[in-house]
Amino acid sequence: MKKLSLAIFVIFTSCSGGDQVVYEEYNYKQGLRYFSQFAYPQALEYFMQCVEYDRRNPNYLKAAGVCSREIGIQLYQQGYELAQSNKKEVAIRQIEEANKQHLLAYNFLMSAINVDPYNPSGYYELGVYYFDRTALPIPIPYPIDSEQRLKEREHAVLLFKKVIDMDKSSLKTYKYLGALLTEKDDVNAQVEGLNHLITYLEKRRADKKLFEDTVPTGPYMEKQKKAAIDEATQDMLKITEVLITKAIIILEKLEIEKRFDDAIQLTNKLLPHDATGYKFKTELGVMYYNNSLIKKDSTLMKTALESFESALKVNSEYLRALKHSGLIYAHLGIKLEAKNRFEVYITHVNALINKLKLDTTDSEKIRIQKLTNDRDEIQEMIKKL
Repeated sequence: MKKLSLAIFVIFTSCSGGDQVVYEEYNYKQGLRYFSQFAYPQALEYFMQCVEYDRRNPNYLKAAGVCSREIGIQLYQQGYELAQSNKKEVAIRQIEEANKQHLLAYNFLMSAINVDPYNPSGYYELGVYYFDRTALPIPIPYPIDSEQRLKEREHAVLLFKKVIDMDKSSLKTYKYLGALLTEKDDVNAQVEGLNHLITYLEKRRADKKLFEDTVPTGPYMEKQKKAAIDEATQDMLKITEVLITKAIIILEKLEIEKRFDDAIQLTNKLLPHDATGYKFKTELGVMYYNNSLIKKDSTLMKTALESFESALKVNSEYLRALKHSGLIYAHLGIKLEAKNRFEVYITHVNALINKLKLDTTDSEKIRIQKLTNDRDEIQEMIKKL
């Protein structure tokens, strides 16, 4: 279960009436206590009482809205599981209740924004509302590819962009916005999304450094420090994996569009986040290589070769680096080295094809055909050396 930030809820309202203040603060604290335990229904009861006392307090409204949002997500998932188990009547009731909770969440969060329109946290929580509803891997509340789901994801994009405009330090906003934009079909939006994910990793790394530099004052704080560092490390590893996977696809699109300068600029930003140590170096080399052919610039080609050699020091079997370094050596007339690279490339391609033949899925068949075509092309090049 995901861990939610409680930072937006820590400011208490100040109002007249001693007993009312004490009662409000008690309910708010109780709500926070249950919220921290992910007991959202119990937390919502207390936050609702706070809202009844003060409907103009944005913190109460946001707290109630977030609880209703989380309850709704849980009910959607439970409803889907019940439907899959043929318990349709109970499933329908769960989904109807989820719809009610999300309508309640939307109203609470919109009220919080209306009351305090210059506070970015209200827009952030509403953005998460739209994101979570549309990120569910089930056809609830809308079919997976429905127009309504796409519209709500676009609402989330606009809200998260507004949050960043208002508060550049809003860490998780960069992660949400990066995930949303890299899913779009437009390559410019995808590049923007990658830049947001890069910003998220940079800020996360800075936060981790602060944790590491903190001197704990006792065993409890030492435990908290270790937990914070471990959480940051795991989160960064996960986001880095996503970043690498998506970046390779987006860089290929830039390559197809011959936008090599844009690709080089992006890849240089990606290099510090390459956990593999060779993939982005290889992509950088590919972009320099292609750019050198267009501009007929030997310096760019040498720079490309340096990137490939650096990548192969980390992974000597990486096909893309082997193939392109061989192409450069062939272009430069260094035939023996070109032949050696191509032969190593063919050996590893044949091994990979034999491995992939064990999988009969359509996607693997397409990949095998592409590898076969590439291998045959390189074999012809060897004959001409």
